[in-house]
Amino acid sequence: SGAAGGPGDPNASFVSQSKAELSRETAAKALVELRKLPQDHPRQLEKLVLLETAFLAGEAYLAARNFSSASIQFESLNREIDEFTQSVKARGEAQLAYDTILSRIQDLERARSLAPEALEAAFSAAGSGRQFLVEGSFLAAKRTFDRGFADLK
Repeated sequence: SGAAGGPGDPNASFVSQSKAELSRETAAKALVELRKLPQDHPRQLEKLVLLETAFLAGEAYLAARNFSSASIQFESLNREIDEFTQSVKARGEAQLAYDTILSRIQDLERARSLAPEALEAAFSAAGSGRQFLVEGSFLAAKRTFDRGFADLK
C-alpha cells in the first residue's frame, strides 16, 4: 500500500478536488458580481470576456477530473478577478480625479500669473491622465491625476 499523500492516496485526491471546487466557487461568485458592473469601456469588456474564457477552461479541467490543473486555473483566475476589480474601482476614482483636477485648474486659471508652472504641470497631468483613461489604464490615470493635483497645492 502507498504512503499517505502519495499518488494513489484517495485523501490527496479528495483534498485536490475540494481545493479546486472551492476555488471554482469563489471565481463563480466573483464573476456573477462582475457581470453586474457596467462594461462601458472596451478594455473592461475585453477583460471580462478573457475572465469568462479562463473560467470555462477551469470547468473543462474539473469535468475531466484533472483537479490539480483546475485548482491552478481557478486560483490564477481569482487573482486576475481581484486585479480586474481593483481596475474597475480605479476607473471610477480616476474619472472623479479627472473631473476634480479640471475644476481646480479652471478655478486657478484666473490666478495663472501667481503660479504658472504649477498650473501648466497640472494641465499636462490632466491631459496625460485622460489618455490613460481612454486607453483603459485606470491605475496609471489615477496616479497621474493625483500627481497633477499635488502640483496645484
